[in-house]
Amino acid sequence: MSAPVRITLLGTGNPTPRLRRAGSSVLTRVGDAGIVFDLGPGSAHKLWAAGIDAATVGQVFFTHHHFDHNADYGHFVLSRWDQSAGRGDELQVFGPVPTARITQQLFAQDGVYGPDLEARTQHALSQRMHQLRSGTLPRCKPSIRGRDLAAGERVAGDGWTVTAGAAEHVQPYLASLAYRLDVGLRAVVISGDSRPIAAMVALARGADVLIHMAMDLEPIFGAGRRSTRRAPVRLARGGSRPRRAYGGSCWCTWASGWTTPPARRAWPPRRDRCS
Repeated sequence: MSAPVRITLLGTGNPTPRLRRAGSSVLTRVGDAGIVFDLGPGSAHKLWAAGIDAATVGQVFFTHHHFDHNADYGHFVLSRWDQSAGRGDELQVFGPVPTARITQQLFAQDGVYGPDLEARTQHALSQRMHQLRSGTLPRCKPSIRGRDLAAGERVAGDGWTVTAGAAEHVQPYLASLAYRLDVGLRAVVISGDSRPIAAMVALARGADVLIHMAMDLEPIFGAGRRSTRRAPVRLARGGSRPRRAYGGSCWCTWASGWTTPPARRAWPPRRDRCS
């Protein structure tokens, strides 16, 4: 029997700062283990507000490196490590190029947070705070393993597999990926900011949940510009059972002015008909 899968939309926002919406971020829980897709601005706070122990998140997958999808990378990693008293020392991070380089530039000895990490592991005050959180000395720095992925590659965990798929967004300036999480007979697809393409239809085929951006482009580019508001429905019709586009399993992340709280949904560990 496969573990139950739970989804929390930590952030469904866009680059425009909003008080009630974080940047793009999806948390999936497979049993007690967490996998996060994207870490947009404010998403780390949303994770803790949802009552999630950040140390249970062992993997992060980035769809692409626009700041509204990765700005909380440093915040999440450092807070997770600092507050977890040794339980959050290791993290696997995946994404398109340049995920590995960004990880090094942030957390290496000579990286952006290198001096911060040095102080928090060596200074007596920081060491004492670590001990008060039940940590032990010597305090280790976090081990963040960043790896670049390409479409078609897979990452396997305990009872789950993530497959990277092709996505089209702002190439050639930024590489983009979509992801399919398979847990037993359950499947979740996160498309990032991709437009509907044949490869996405193939990736989403048979999935239980499709999480896809929807945006009205006419106010930006003028009348006649094709809107992406219906894109998730078109993609869901091609990529999964037709009724699922209307059965609550096509989840939209809106790039307009909506304000919505994080949403959750849980499934039993079996495949059954969507209603």
